[in-house]
Amino acid sequence: MHRFASLAAPARGHRYDRRFRRSPRAVSDVVATILLLGLTVVIFASILTFVLGFPTPLNQSSSSFSAQLVTEANGSGIAVAQITIAYNAGPVVPRSALVYLQSSLHPKGPEFQSPYPLTAGGIPAGMAWNPGETFVLGSNFTGGFRPVLPDNITISIVSGTSLLFSAVLPGTPALLPPVFYDPATNPTSPAIGESFNISVEIGNVYPGNNVFVNLSGVPGTFTALHRMVYLAGAWNFTVPAGWTTASGAYYGIVNATTTGGVTGVTAIPIYITPYSTLITHTIALGTATSAGKCTAAATPVAACQAANDYYYVVPILYSPITFGNVLFEVLAPSGATFAATTHGAFALSTTTAPGTVSASYVAPSSPYTMLMPNSGFSTYAAGFKTSSPLTNGYEISIDMGTVNPAGVGNTFIVLGIGAYSGQTVPVRLP
Repeated sequence: MHRFASLAAPARGHRYDRRFRRSPRAVSDVVATILLLGLTVVIFASILTFVLGFPTPLNQSSSSFSAQLVTEANGSGIAVAQITIAYNAGPVVPRSALVYLQSSLHPKGPEFQSPYPLTAGGIPAGMAWNPGETFVLGSNFTGGFRPVLPDNITISIVSGTSLLFSAVLPGTPALLPPVFYDPATNPTSPAIGESFNISVEIGNVYPGNNVFVNLSGVPGTFTALHRMVYLAGAWNFTVPAGWTTASGAYYGIVNATTTGGVTGVTAIPIYITPYSTLITHTIALGTATSAGKCTAAATPVAACQAANDYYYVVPILYSPITFGNVLFEVLAPSGATFAATTHGAFALSTTTAPGTVSASYVAPSSPYTMLMPNSGFSTYAAGFKTSSPLTNGYEISIDMGTVNPAGVGNTFIVLGIGAYSGQTVPVRLP
C-alpha cells in the first residue's frame, strides 16, 4: 500500500502549478474562428473577381432607339421595303455592334439567317453609331430577299454580350389612306377644246390599284368616271382635244383606293381659258411626199416657181378653219427658219387641180426665208378670200428652191393666228 502511494506523489524537484494548465476546448474555438475568417475572405474574393469579370453594359435603354417598317407593294401582297432604326440619344454604339432580325412566320428566310453589321444600314465603315444617326436596311437584305408581310419581326441590337435594344414590330400592313400631293394640269391653263393632262402623285397607292377622276363638273363631253394611268411616278389622265366647251374654273375629283381597300378623295383645280383654241385641234396634216422636181412654173404643183425647183406636197387630212387663220413655216433641223438659195413659196390648191392656185405666198428676195409673215397669203384665186373655208379638199405645196433638200431633216409646221393659237406637230420633209 505504501509503495502505491509513493508512486502517486510528484517527483523531487518538480512542482505542479495550475496557472499553466491549457483547455483543449479553448484551443479548438480559436482555430475554428481563424479558419472561418479565412474561408470568408477567400469566398468574398472569388465572388468579387467573378462580378468584376462581367462586361460593363452600355448605358442605353430601349427608349434610346426607335424602329419601324417601311412597306411597298410586292405583286399581290406587301413587302418590307426598309427597316429603319433611329438612334435618339446615349453613348456611341461600338462599330462591332450587330443588328439581328427574327421572323415569327418565316424564321428560315434567308434575310433572317445572319446578323447585319452597322455598315449594312449606312453607318460608315470603321465608324461608331452616333446619336442622331439612322440605320436604314433596304436594298441589301441578305440574298436580296425582302421580308414579306404579314409577319411579326423582332429587331435586336447586340454589342458584345450586351443587348442594347429589342423590339417586335407587328408586320400586319396598316390600313393607311391614300395621300395626295403635287396635283397639276399640263398645260396649266388649257384653252377651250385643248387637250390637257391631269396628274397627281398618291402615297400608299400602287400600280394596279384603282384610281379614277370624275370630270362631270367640267363643261363638255365627259362620262362620270375616267380611269387614271400610273406613269413616271404619278397618276395621269389625258383629256382629249375638243372635249371641253367653255372656259372657267372647275375641279376634277380624284378617287383612289389602296391595296387594303381604303379610299381617299381629292379635288384638282382645272382652269380653262377663254382664249383662242390651239390650231392642233382644228387642222390635221398628213405625211409629206418625197422631194419632187418642178418641170415649169405652177407645174406640176401650184407652188413651183420655175423648172428644176424642188417641191413637197403635204395633204390636209382635216380642217374646218379658214385661209386667214394660218401661217406656214419650214424649219431647219436646228429649229431655225429654213432659207432656200433660190425661190421659196407656199401654195394651196385643190386636190383635184394641184397646179391651180387657190392661195399662195412667195418669199421675197434671196435667200428665201421659208416663213410666211403675218400678212398671210399674198395671192388668192378668183372667188377666194381670207374667210374662205380651208377644208381637206386642199393640199399644201412648197417650193424649196434649186438645192435638193432630201435628207436634210427639214420640217413643216402650220401656225395659228386670229381665233387659233399654237402650232401643229412638225411634219417631216423627207
